[in-house]
Amino acid sequence: MIVNLTFLKLNLHFRPLEWVRAGHKWAWVKLAAALYELGPLSAAPHREPTPKQEFIPHGTLKLRVLAGEIQLIGTTITINNPPTLLLAPPTHPLPIITATTTTNNNNNNNNNNSNNQTTGTLDPTKFNAILQLEDYHCGIQALDSLWSANTNKPSIWSSPNTNHTWSNSITTDMTPLRLPTSWSTSLSNIQLNNNNNSLYLIEGPKATGKSTFSTLLINTLLNSYQQVALLDLDPGQPILTPPTLISLHLLQSPILGPSFCSLVSPHQPSSHSIYIGHTTPKDCPSKYLDACSELINLYTNSQLSASLSTNYKRRRPAHRTPTNQAHHNSHKRSDQIPLVINTMGWTRGLGQNILNQLIQIIQPTHIFNFSDSPPVANIHSTPLEPIGTTPLSLRITPADSRILSILSYLYSTPSPSTHFFINQWDFQHPLWARRPFEVRPDQIMLPDHPDFDMHHLGHVLNGTLIAFVSRSQGSWIGFGLVRAIDPTRQTMHLLTPAYPTHEQNTADYQFVKYSEPELPIVCSLSDGQVPYLEKNTLRANSNGFSTLGSERKRIRRNVQRRSQISR
Repeated sequence: MIVNLTFLKLNLHFRPLEWVRAGHKWAWVKLAAALYELGPLSAAPHREPTPKQEFIPHGTLKLRVLAGEIQLIGTTITINNPPTLLLAPPTHPLPIITATTTTNNNNNNNNNNSNNQTTGTLDPTKFNAILQLEDYHCGIQALDSLWSANTNKPSIWSSPNTNHTWSNSITTDMTPLRLPTSWSTSLSNIQLNNNNNSLYLIEGPKATGKSTFSTLLINTLLNSYQQVALLDLDPGQPILTPPTLISLHLLQSPILGPSFCSLVSPHQPSSHSIYIGHTTPKDCPSKYLDACSELINLYTNSQLSASLSTNYKRRRPAHRTPTNQAHHNSHKRSDQIPLVINTMGWTRGLGQNILNQLIQIIQPTHIFNFSDSPPVANIHSTPLEPIGTTPLSLRITPADSRILSILSYLYSTPSPSTHFFINQWDFQHPLWARRPFEVRPDQIMLPDHPDFDMHHLGHVLNGTLIAFVSRSQGSWIGFGLVRAIDPTRQTMHLLTPAYPTHEQNTADYQFVKYSEPELPIVCSLSDGQVPYLEKNTLRANSNGFSTLGSERKRIRRNVQRRSQISR
């Protein structure tokens, strides 16, 4: 059987085609025309696309469409797109690559001679899509040497294939990203009905799939718009930033990876983050709402700028030869920037009151609801079913996700090219081996401890994470690990991926220290095994028996004292 979705892997070590028929992996072959079973290429008939033609990779890879087009996490990728980076850890739901049911003839006609030579003997007219898959060495897989070696956590990037950075071998502990019916229907309706000034708000309790649906919605909208705005109001588990931040991003490329693999690079002019200092706004509701209002105003200004820029371009058309990327964006709208709002999972008590105030401030045009709360008047609401709990959700907890985001941020390295997302990491060397930069702060703010004795400031800050924000704009610039403090010179050495650029003046930096985030303990164990440190927790053994007191403590809130009952 020859399936219509074909993948091409170019490698220096080629093997004969008959080795694939013997059961070897097709990824090691120069030309492979089947995913599951392989027949003679010469006798491959043209067949209509059938359902369940899927390719599910995991690992880090770079893909490029040589013919046709594919669907990946809501986004459409054609031959006009640049090479796409895909980071898919096995501990998270794996992306599913499918070919579109109808091949775009214009895309095939625009294919240049180099792509025709690359496809070799494969005829693009007989297949819905042809891909080029390459290993992508970015350093993120070395995270396991720090994550699993010093904790009892499972490996993030465990893979039986040590010669390649990716694989398509699916084991029982891996789960593909299967969308519920309500999700697929809602995303299809949005792609068909693109309204002006669309503001989509996603709300619901935690662990229902709000962040996943927000990512799919953004990628779907990017198929029709040149820019899509993300207003991330979840400081506990943000999509594109480390925790304790709320942010606004103007995206031009899709999000293809979990949060710790899709962090925004430092000093991005199209991103604006505000440091809250807490993973939940329960201790600072007023400050949280003020920050949300500030981000909404920034989006309004960006929306106005996009509309004015489009009108100017219509009056003065550009006479240029379109490139592949320009041709890819030519059919996309640039006069509007739709907004996707990702909210926090705190939907009870004060959290629900904060959410109601946010709805009044934002005035969304559409609400995707994961809860059973009544719909808001004059706002179109769509109920969505939760994505459901899987064994994977028990492996990576929200606290683990926050630690992974901090690790990914601290161990990231500046990229020579201006990528919007961080795409290079260095886990081979400890943090203290990096070169710090020296600052002389005139003041360090401790909002959570206003009565703190500043004489003990050096003992408190040394070895902790501190945030530095812009005095003029009030936006978050980055987190820094305080490596050392020189009290005589009144200077501080910081380790951070957000090193100041030539255009920036460190005198504009204002340093703020809240209670969160904290430096993960694994950052202090990067040299290997530490003596006299017990890191194995008490868990149930293979016989189902566990040590008394090792289970998680549960608090009963249905039995209260009379003084605790609200009247």
